[in-house]
Amino acid sequence: MPKPGPFDSIVRFYRRSGMPVTLIAIAATVMSLVLSWFFYANLGFVSNLAFVSDNWYFRPWTLLTYTVIAMDFLGVLFICIGLFYFTGALERLWGTRKFAAFFVATILACPLALFLGYLIEGTQMVLTSLGFAVACSVVAYAALFPNHQILLWFVLPVAAKWIGWITALGTVFYYGSGGHPLVGFLAAIPLVLAWAFATGRLRLPSIPERRTNAGMRDKDYRGHDYDKRMETEAERRRLKELFERSLKEDPEKDDDGRDVR
Repeated sequence: MPKPGPFDSIVRFYRRSGMPVTLIAIAATVMSLVLSWFFYANLGFVSNLAFVSDNWYFRPWTLLTYTVIAMDFLGVLFICIGLFYFTGALERLWGTRKFAAFFVATILACPLALFLGYLIEGTQMVLTSLGFAVACSVVAYAALFPNHQILLWFVLPVAAKWIGWITALGTVFYYGSGGHPLVGFLAAIPLVLAWAFATGRLRLPSIPERRTNAGMRDKDYRGHDYDKRMETEAERRRLKELFERSLKEDPEKDDDGRDVR
């Protein structure tokens, strides 16, 4: 049997992780940093992907593509840590289907909240990277596990609820700084929605389960060991075949134990 290569190990880790959407987001964030080194001088390329609150309706794709704009190594590092720890935990808890709906909803809600600030106050805001969406995941995680201890800076244990409050207040202050407190207030809307969804006060429209060609439901992948489940299923089929074969080979006996065939 050939030895598994690096690609096989990556695929196996992807299957076992229970957070495929999160891993894709991490890979896209890292890739965006690498690509930014090549397109750093091409501001037109960046502006066509970044969300700008006063003219995004001419480039509606920026409601999603702003997430792949990242030029700061330190920012990308913290985003990846937040993705792996907080969004990964949410995906393993909720399942890929439910988490994907939540994650896409937060990605859309963040720029729309800033656009609402532009409509009311006329303030132009530019949004890039997954930082805002990750902040929503942090708040949702804190709502679910308020007393869970998190090592801040990998040293100081802090309850998740305080991490959630720090993240929420930091986000509001960031977007409300520069004399735009209303924008900061509106930036809290996606955070509140994330909290409401995590606590069950808000529900997204249900997504119907897909069916495969065999008519089986395509269930959410919830972090179970894929290879182990396949081995268990193969063993179950083998034992069933052995049992059926033994029934065919074992002769019928009467009450005295004599062969009646």
